[in-house]
Amino acid sequence: MEVEIVVLLWRHHEVPITPPKLSQYALALSSLCQDPRQFHGHDLIGTLQHHEAVHDLEFAYASLAICSAKAHLRKKQIRRLLDIARSANGHNIDTLAMTILALRCIVKDHRHRNIHNSLRSPSVSLAKKQQSDGGFENLYNTALSMLALHDAHDINTLWNKTAAVSFIESKQDPDGAFTDPGLTAEVILALSSKGLGAIRNLDCGKLDTDYENHVDLDGLTKSLQYHGNDSDPRNVTITYTLWVGTNITENYTLAITAPRNSSFYNIMQMAMEADPKFSFEASEWPNGHYVHTLAGYKEEPMGYHYWLLYRLPEVPDALAPPANHMVAPVGTLFL
Repeated sequence: MEVEIVVLLWRHHEVPITPPKLSQYALALSSLCQDPRQFHGHDLIGTLQHHEAVHDLEFAYASLAICSAKAHLRKKQIRRLLDIARSANGHNIDTLAMTILALRCIVKDHRHRNIHNSLRSPSVSLAKKQQSDGGFENLYNTALSMLALHDAHDINTLWNKTAAVSFIESKQDPDGAFTDPGLTAEVILALSSKGLGAIRNLDCGKLDTDYENHVDLDGLTKSLQYHGNDSDPRNVTITYTLWVGTNITENYTLAITAPRNSSFYNIMQMAMEADPKFSFEASEWPNGHYVHTLAGYKEEPMGYHYWLLYRLPEVPDALAPPANHMVAPVGTLFL
């Protein structure tokens, strides 16, 4: 699998990796206790964040992959998931089930917050879509729905798990499979009450790097106050300072608290959400992201306008700019 991912990354400009395929690989790596944010120098989660899926099902799938990797989900992504959940009756079974799985994963980061209350309504809507034969339209939707409703103990009386299992068992082929290997795997995971929603809970023999989203969700849920802090040993606080121009015509500084081992690209994403002054645009390359616009300024190679990334032990002094030997060995951002 790793070789296949590397080949796809290498041929990215010939055969672009679609968000669903990238999500699938990210989830697979997470299930193997490998961090998809650090895949042989590639940040698969960062790539997913950069290419937000248009279709709701693919978007929910990507959000689940991001959350399962314990990466930062943007507030607009959580808002979009909540919007899908609120309009449950207007979505297909697979989209609704995948959205519930993604939100249940997010709740693990916000277990003390009222976002959990937003799960009941879509879960009820999904439960009511069970048909008289016990299934949810087809074999795949039934398996996915069982996974989505697995932890919804408060609505157990609204759907019949036994009937769903019987529906699945009735579809088994003589050779023991369920149509194809992929679907067979989905069914087995559903019958064992494990699957996509359980990846985040895997014990990989290391400290959990769960983060607490410190960005308010604009009233989407009540009592959303930041519970995490930089005293948590799982987190680290850095100061991101942005200077514009040789004479430093613009000077912005922002403190960011993030999980340890976060990439600087993730820090830039968090900073952009917290303050529009740190907005940026980037294009994707096989070896990472190329930032071509930062703080509203586009790259001008002919004018020798570019940005350098410095790694400093303290906040820089505008009167004594850092020396060139402090430039980060990787991650130079040309602008």
